[in-house]
Amino acid sequence: MANTHLTLQTTPPYNLQATVRLLQRRPTNRVDRWDSDGYRRVLPTAHGPRLLHLMNVATTPSPDLHLQIHGGDTSPEALAKIVASLRHMLGLDAPPAPEAALTAIEPHLAPVLDALDGFRTPCFPTLFETCASVLPFQQLSLDAGTAIVGRLVEGFGVSMVLDGTPWYCFPTPQAIAEAPPDHLRATGLSRSKVAALQGLARMIADGSLSSEQIRALSTPD
Repeated sequence: MANTHLTLQTTPPYNLQATVRLLQRRPTNRVDRWDSDGYRRVLPTAHGPRLLHLMNVATTPSPDLHLQIHGGDTSPEALAKIVASLRHMLGLDAPPAPEAALTAIEPHLAPVLDALDGFRTPCFPTLFETCASVLPFQQLSLDAGTAIVGRLVEGFGVSMVLDGTPWYCFPTPQAIAEAPPDHLRATGLSRSKVAALQGLARMIADGSLSSEQIRALSTPD
């Protein structure tokens, strides 16, 4: 299989590990994975899933981000979508946090900001993944919620295997909307959460709920 290699630009400092860890929340996350070699995640394309491997081969003050895409040839259109998603998810176009200003407001934050120097606020790539990564955690511990989302991913997400390791895409809203409710219940979701998740999935799948609509709402809404 052909692989794609490219470099991604961002404004220094950039702390890839801290940003990914905030997105990941727990090391047991089945979609967003971090290890000593960097960040890995699968994203879907029109030609099948592709495994992304992003590494900072330099330092936080002077980042040099190298992206490898595994799983087959990637068309220019698919590559553009992958890069746009990754830049959005990892805040590559966002400015660094104003550490000096934040420390001036609250000096006790200084040790935390030093440890997180160069981090960006991460985002999930789609509205549905955002909803489905929040709803299962309501009234549960972080570990319990992560386990439920992991079962959703393994049960309803498209997967690929590279070098004997399975990798999973986050489930699409269509997959969750069409799933038998009892199959979703088997992941550990309550009946009310299944109903809410499938309701959101249907609205997102048919276009009646979008990120643009939510961004247009006033803060109280």
